[in-house]
Amino acid sequence: MWNQLREMIDKENDRLRYEAPEEVVKVIHYRVIESESGTRKLAMGNWFFSFSDIRYVAAYLYQIMNLALDESYTLSQIKLMVSAMISQPADFAGYCGFKTLRKFVFETIEALKEIDDRDNLLGLLNSVFLYASHLHTWINHYFPWSYTFAFPVRTAEEIQDMRKYT
Repeated sequence: MWNQLREMIDKENDRLRYEAPEEVVKVIHYRVIESESGTRKLAMGNWFFSFSDIRYVAAYLYQIMNLALDESYTLSQIKLMVSAMISQPADFAGYCGFKTLRKFVFETIEALKEIDDRDNLLGLLNSVFLYASHLHTWINHYFPWSYTFAFPVRTAEEIQDMRKYT
C-alpha cells in the first residue's frame, strides 16, 4: 500500500511543478471555501490559518526527516513524531479546503504501520514534504498580495505622531 501511495503523491508532485493544484485555485484565486471557515465569511482568516498549517506540515516533516537521519532515533519514534506533529495541521488545512493534503497525510500515517525500513520511510515522508511545499509555493503565487498595501509598515515619525492621540 505505501508504495502505491508514494507513487500517487510523486505523480501529483510531478504535475504540480508546472500546474497549480485545483484546491489552490479554488480557495485562493476564487475564494470558494465549502466549509465556510473563516471569520464572518471572509477569506482572509481561512487563508491565514490554512497557509500556516500547510507550512507547518512541510516544516515539521523537514525536521522529522533530519532527525530520522540520526540512527539513535528508532523507526517507532520517527513514526510517532509524524503522527503527533503533522496530523492536526493537515486536518485543519483540509477543513479549510486543502483536502488532498489531509488525504495524503492521513494515508501516510496509516501506511507507516507497513514500513519497516528507514529509507522507505524517509522516501514516503519526503514525497509528502514535497507535496506540502508545492502547495505552499502555489499559494504564494495565487495570493492577492495587493491586499497588503492596506497595511504598510509604520515609520518612526508616524509612530511619534500617533502618540499625540493616546
